[in-house]
Amino acid sequence: NAFFAIHRFACICSMGLSDEQKMMLQAFMAQHVLSEGEVITTLSKILAADPARVRASDVDAFLSPINESLRFMNLEIKRGMDEADGMFYYGLINNKHDKVVEKATLFDIKELALYKKIMEKIVDSKKGEISSTEATNLYKGAELTVAQTEDCVNRLVHDRWLTNTRGQLSIGIRGILELRVYLAEEFGEDKLRQCALCSEMLVKGTPCPNEDCPAIMHKGCITRWFQQPGVRKDAHKCPNCQSTWP
Repeated sequence: NAFFAIHRFACICSMGLSDEQKMMLQAFMAQHVLSEGEVITTLSKILAADPARVRASDVDAFLSPINESLRFMNLEIKRGMDEADGMFYYGLINNKHDKVVEKATLFDIKELALYKKIMEKIVDSKKGEISSTEATNLYKGAELTVAQTEDCVNRLVHDRWLTNTRGQLSIGIRGILELRVYLAEEFGEDKLRQCALCSEMLVKGTPCPNEDCPAIMHKGCITRWFQQPGVRKDAHKCPNCQSTWP
């Protein structure tokens, strides 16, 4: 992993990026995932600008030439929503999914197998989440001890591949950003649903209170939908069937 870090840093130095762009890229290399607020704060410091005046469109414009330079390494800084908290994040992701990429991660083959089993359980679950106890009980299939499994799950949560919300595990923002293609190919449309508001892939969401309505939405999308100007609280309705939302 030290080799890959050094190699990537050397590539950055030869990209022809400005010092400001290199500073932003180095921030992502250090953290991998940054909240939208953290990216705006970082950009405002780099440009010596008022954070209140920096918009998402400014961030996208600043990141565009960086992404162009990253393309030859199959890397990209991408924006996505965390299904657990509904907030937007930016992540430095690898767009190439093969065995070389797997070996470049901080997890060994058995730990990667465990992560795949956890994802399968999460996708198959009704709520898009499983308990940490359920995840730990997968240790036998992954040929790991209980202690090794618990340590691996904790690292997956720390590195944002998983999210732990009061003992319930769901796919983390890094998994959502980087494994979108893998999830789509592995599980298909019959298991992966689509948010009725943003039309993006959805694993963990909130279903319409009308049991006959198939609509399901991201937590963050629902919040933003109902916070639109002019929408009264007593007028909250499902965008698909128009049933009253509690």
